[in-house]
Amino acid sequence: MREPVDALKVLLTKLNKKMVVVESGELCCGSVLYTTGQARRAAGNKKEVEKFLTKYKITEMVLLCPGCLRTFHEYYIPRKSNPLKKVYHYTQLLTEDLEALEFKSPPRARERTVTYHDPCHLGRHMGIYDEPRILLKNIPNTKFVELPTSCDSAFCCGSGGGVRALNKELADNTSALRLKEALSIGAEYLVTSCPFCERSFYSAQESDRSLKQIKVVNLAVFIKQNLRS
Repeated sequence: MREPVDALKVLLTKLNKKMVVVESGELCCGSVLYTTGQARRAAGNKKEVEKFLTKYKITEMVLLCPGCLRTFHEYYIPRKSNPLKKVYHYTQLLTEDLEALEFKSPPRARERTVTYHDPCHLGRHMGIYDEPRILLKNIPNTKFVELPTSCDSAFCCGSGGGVRALNKELADNTSALRLKEALSIGAEYLVTSCPFCERSFYSAQESDRSLKQIKVVNLAVFIKQNLRS
């Protein structure tokens, strides 16, 4: 999923952040290995990650994926075996400097109804609830509506903990329930900040085409789409 990565590059550039971009395939946090109990493989992967962090003297990281955020937070800091001291979810940085984003406000544009799905890793595990909502509420011509189950009571997308790999039908059915919940409040867009949740919703929509009434979009992509050119 290149689009969220490319969108994040644009957003961080807006903030004038100096960064080293780690491309897909170059480094894996090992989240799936930890959550599915593959301890030996997780330990081997962790050594490779720490070599990378040490080689480039990385002390801070900005992360797109909530699963990566939680994994680096829990398994890599603080450790004497690597230099990493702090990890951020990108929404935390964006909300600190909203003016730098420069949202466009097209005249007479139709208001869009948007809701937000809380990823388990970002919400329950890392306590980040406000920042995504602050960003969405600051986008012009956007009406934000809250899902009936949200924040610490949010309904899971259905893919966490290896569920999608074990039982795709269960994962799709769970995602479908979440999509129907969003449709029930009149949302036109279901925005999420987790690539795994996003893929899970797409899969459910392919299984049940009636769910394509709502557009699923990554938060970073949605923000980028609403910036001034």
